[in-house]
Amino acid sequence: MELRQQIARLADAMSRADPACLIDPESLVKHHYADGAYIREMVIPAGVTVAGAIHKTKHAWVFLKGEMLVAGESKPIVAPVFGVSPPGTQRAVYALTECTFLAFHATDKTDPGTIRSLVLAKDEGDLLAHTASSALEHAV
Repeated sequence: MELRQQIARLADAMSRADPACLIDPESLVKHHYADGAYIREMVIPAGVTVAGAIHKTKHAWVFLKGEMLVAGESKPIVAPVFGVSPPGTQRAVYALTECTFLAFHATDKTDPGTIRSLVLAKDEGDLLAHTASSALEHAV
């Protein structure tokens, strides 16, 4: 089974779990803004699993603090780590210790809901529609 399908199954199972057993991932997020940039900071407590959304855009990220298991990786990831993720990236993580993660997105928007709709796909179909739309914009 493809990694994205496994993450989707995990997210689906988590959405059907007893709400008393779940942490809303948005409650772990702090929003920061700079000229032309949105920085999403997430502090994940030890023992928590987070299934992330599919990203529509290329973005930089920094794993600042902690140790986590990442679906698809063969060994734990230990901070600090820097990376750039291509469009279509989706992750599921389990925090072995408290973890701090930053994601950087290019935008002048300052409303988190608006930004989420610009940079995150609802599903594979939404990602494909965004990719096709972006390709048309760049072709013109």
